[in-house]
Amino acid sequence: MTADDAFRDVDRGRGCRHPAGVGTSSAPWSARTSERSVGVRTVEITVTAVDNLPDRDVGLVVSEAEISTVRISRERRGNSVTPALMDELAVRIGALDESDAVRGVVLSGTERIFCSGADLTELGEMWRSQGTEAVVEYLSERWMPSVQAALRAVWYARLPIVAAVNGAATAGGLDLALCCTYRVAGTSARLGETYVRLGLVPVAGGSALLPWLGGMGRAGYLLLTGQLFPADQAVQWGIVDEVVEDHAVVDTATQRVAEMCEAEPATARELLRLVRSTDDARFEHHLDHALKVNRELLRRHEVQAKLTGTLRAY
Repeated sequence: MTADDAFRDVDRGRGCRHPAGVGTSSAPWSARTSERSVGVRTVEITVTAVDNLPDRDVGLVVSEAEISTVRISRERRGNSVTPALMDELAVRIGALDESDAVRGVVLSGTERIFCSGADLTELGEMWRSQGTEAVVEYLSERWMPSVQAALRAVWYARLPIVAAVNGAATAGGLDLALCCTYRVAGTSARLGETYVRLGLVPVAGGSALLPWLGGMGRAGYLLLTGQLFPADQAVQWGIVDEVVEDHAVVDTATQRVAEMCEAEPATARELLRLVRSTDDARFEHHLDHALKVNRELLRRHEVQAKLTGTLRAY
């Protein structure tokens, strides 16, 4: 099965694994082909998530070579995420994982920012037009489950996914990077689990993955303060695996995927399965618990006050 075949099957609603609760996307998309190099055809797909505003688009670059690229491209909104974008990301990662032509993936943002988590401008607009209860319902029943589904798609993929982190990776954006097989960050990257600023806990794995990678004491401090930390500290703490100059992030991430693709495909998949299998149950338990806790927190008046106080600025 090629990447194109996998995408066609996803759009027909069949043929590819994707997390439970995530259906095929109805978002419109367009594709064009171009020659990057001899014998390698690249398909650039722009998926309009939520509506037709240009800053609501996510760009996915999928090549029929062994290494594919998925890029979040909502820079005017800080590469923030919406449920429709996360639904689409889950489906596209699932399609790549199913494709026989794809051996690995580079997951990136744009040159200046990786991903900043929730679209606070969108939430602010909703709060002003529909009120606090609507925001609470949206976060609890739409936003959080969609983000978790996308993170599950990345976590359970049995091909290497390397995060290429430039600029900010915060909240759900950091969670997304932490779920990848390997993380390459630029020297200007800033990372942080900033959910606490909204009165919430990380919903997409961060409060589990950060202690696993960086240690419990340090993770507790970073989670409770929401403090941003630079790439050079992140690599010392084991939260990212490599720091390079900003201009070299994507190329380095691509090289790391290529190195991991030297293993036989079947062997590589089994190795990734073994590496993750001991943590799968803990990861699932954590996601379920984090969703439950956040739903409970969002019903508390003091948390709603903190949330709406933040949204007033947007």
